[in-house]
Amino acid sequence: MVFPWVILLQAAYYSVVMFLTIFLMAALLRGFLWPYFRVRTSFGKYILVKIRTPLRDYFKVGWVNEGFLIYKHKKDEVKMLSIPQERCFYKCMNVNWIDVDEALNSICVQSYNHVTGYDAVKYSDLLKRALMKPAVGDNKEKIILMLLIVLVVIGVFCGYMLFMQGKVLSVMHQQIPKILEGMKGLVTGGVV
Repeated sequence: MVFPWVILLQAAYYSVVMFLTIFLMAALLRGFLWPYFRVRTSFGKYILVKIRTPLRDYFKVGWVNEGFLIYKHKKDEVKMLSIPQERCFYKCMNVNWIDVDEALNSICVQSYNHVTGYDAVKYSDLLKRALMKPAVGDNKEKIILMLLIVLVVIGVFCGYMLFMQGKVLSVMHQQIPKILEGMKGLVTGGVV
């Protein structure tokens, strides 16, 4: 007879062996396994970016947006490279790959020539500068806005004055019969 705790112990042993195998594969593949799993499970939304350096290659997850390859180079730094007209994507292990040369900051095409004429760092700096620059408004717009504000203030003031005038008139409307009663004797001159 097999006790339930023996089955649980066996499952724990198998899971430990399985997790050790996966982590050993991840360590031996030097950062390839987790980006590959992420791209593989995205069903075509992401692209595996192979970044070539003079010492070693490493892998990141990237995506294509409006003709640009975008990937996170480090935790906070996002790189954006222009995708050339030549074929630069290839399929390997059922995912789309692209090669990027880190030293030249460019995308490698199939013949391993680099795309030239585009400086991604300079373009990224220009984009940041354009986004952070202070907005310079037209003087005509400022004058029209100030006139609108003044007109609104005058309108509110006139509305308040009309409202107060209406209150005074309503109070006077209530007092008119009393005033006329008091003036009855004055108008007739006291002769009845």
